[in-house]
Amino acid sequence: MQFHAENTSEDITYAFPLQREVKAVLHFLGLRRGAVRTGLDVGFTNSWASQTFRQTGGYWMTVEMTHQRLGRVAGALGEDTVLAAGKGGELPFDDKQFDVVVVSCAMLTANPATVPAILRECHRIIKVGGHLVFTVTRQKLHASALSGAGAGYSEAEMFRLLRDGFDVLGFRYSCRFWVQMVRRWELRHNDPSAAPGLGTRLFYTLAKCIDLFLFFTKGYQMTVFCHRKGWRERRSSLIPSAAPVSEAILCDPRRNGKSIAAIRFK
Repeated sequence: MQFHAENTSEDITYAFPLQREVKAVLHFLGLRRGAVRTGLDVGFTNSWASQTFRQTGGYWMTVEMTHQRLGRVAGALGEDTVLAAGKGGELPFDDKQFDVVVVSCAMLTANPATVPAILRECHRIIKVGGHLVFTVTRQKLHASALSGAGAGYSEAEMFRLLRDGFDVLGFRYSCRFWVQMVRRWELRHNDPSAAPGLGTRLFYTLAKCIDLFLFFTKGYQMTVFCHRKGWRERRSSLIPSAAPVSEAILCDPRRNGKSIAAIRFK
């Protein structure tokens, strides 16, 4: 793997969770039919990830959320294909421009309230029939306490979150219990944008070995593979549980949910 001279501290040894995340993304990119002609990666904390995606072929661009990271990644890659997101998180591209968009776990766990808007923006710039790949923290028993990243998502929640504009094609899991505990410790004691020290790498190696005995469990890191379809908001009209079925009302989402007919049963 070749890097710009300024990229000596950002390599495959950066962080085990990031390595596993990138490996899961590459797995799903390999399942696509046809080569990636235009791709975009958003919010990764290390330029090694962006470089790895570029090696799969096609023309790739990168979006960073801060100007500090923008300059660092652009210098490391030695390219002018790194741009900054808008103040409101807008992606600086025209509609339907990319075959594939890859969003990092760090991007989606920083502020869970912004996740629906981010996914909607990704839908806007992906070509019809294109794909979205992203990673989130998976919801498990006491997941918020163990992951250190707030509440996670279940598979069912992913389907609900994506149903308006994407079809979920698959999930891939990584980072079991002890790796996730080391990750939590690392985030508390080290700068997440810095390369880990020797001690941290040793902790990850030990955690990976112990996690081999937990092969029957799913990891805390969940990568989701989605197929873009036309955007259509799917709303469910709810009626009080005590109300009779005869009070059910059909709603047309194209009319902002206004009723079009009332079903009356005799």
